[in-house]
Amino acid sequence: MQLHILVKQVGFFCFSSSLPSIPYHANRNHQFSYIPVNVAEKHGLLVKEGGRLEIRTDSRERLNDAVFDMASTANAHLQKARGLAKTVPKEARSVLLAAVPSQVILDSLSRVGFDVFDPRLNRGILGVSPLSFQLKLKWHSWRGVY
Repeated sequence: MQLHILVKQVGFFCFSSSLPSIPYHANRNHQFSYIPVNVAEKHGLLVKEGGRLEIRTDSRERLNDAVFDMASTANAHLQKARGLAKTVPKEARSVLLAAVPSQVILDSLSRVGFDVFDPRLNRGILGVSPLSFQLKLKWHSWRGVY
């Protein structure tokens, strides 16, 4: 059970931390291999070009819907991991501190309507001030709640 929580946590952190990188890749090569194909297809972002499938972000509204879909899945995993956190020995719970930046990412995306191109996401750390971010980490670490 504890390994399951750790695997979910690591996977969730990697997944949620890839969401804010969409604008960077959009400016470089317009391809997003880390958006799941089924999500891209569901939201009309999948196009066939030159005999292969590519994910495009021509429609900002459809991209926002896809990001919302992915963030909802990530949030569900985070909630499940938090529900199982009580089964992790107290001395090992600090490993779950990675959930805090993930929650900050999800909260920041929610504040901007899941628009990864919103300039407010570029301020500070993950869309929040560095001081606020550090206080969140310290608070959660001190309380042992992730």
